[in-house]
Amino acid sequence: MTFTDCYGLPVTTGSRGALDWYNRGIRGLLGFHKDTAECFEKALALDPHFNMARSHLGMAYFLDETAEQVARAKECFTRSCTAMEHLTDRERDVLETVLMWAQGNAREALERMRTALAARPGEVTLPLGSYLQLVNQAEAVAQAREARTKSALPPRAEVVSQRRTSLRTCAIIVFESAPPRRRPSPG
Repeated sequence: MTFTDCYGLPVTTGSRGALDWYNRGIRGLLGFHKDTAECFEKALALDPHFNMARSHLGMAYFLDETAEQVARAKECFTRSCTAMEHLTDRERDVLETVLMWAQGNAREALERMRTALAARPGEVTLPLGSYLQLVNQAEAVAQAREARTKSALPPRAEVVSQRRTSLRTCAIIVFESAPPRRRPSPG
């Protein structure tokens, strides 16, 4: 069944309760809340076939930045792209783009994100994918710097500052392009 999420975008789930947890998770993901992964896990407990919740759970895991969580994130991205025939075109596009990004095809994923944002200006999670891509790039630069100079990684404050700048850029894209928030109709 296709519902509308808290940003007015179509999502396919068999459970209104799963949708409620998904909406909480989306707000948590965009606000970097600590309980974000838990929200998506609860959505998946109510609907194990909720592909968008699984993909966004992967984003929440990825933000944890531990090797174990990054591996779990990639598993979520891959699993979210199975059995997609019942999904809307928008959902398939988001899931395939996030998977493409997770598989290291950043350039193609970024182009798909730009195309998707042009077609659907209210898309709120794809710019977060851009942010995650920028985080990956910042970490790759830091690792390359370490390999060249045989010195320690840049101070954590520098990496955090780079991430905040990237996040601000993505937040501007999201909030300037998002349509006014609609309240779901009862029923």
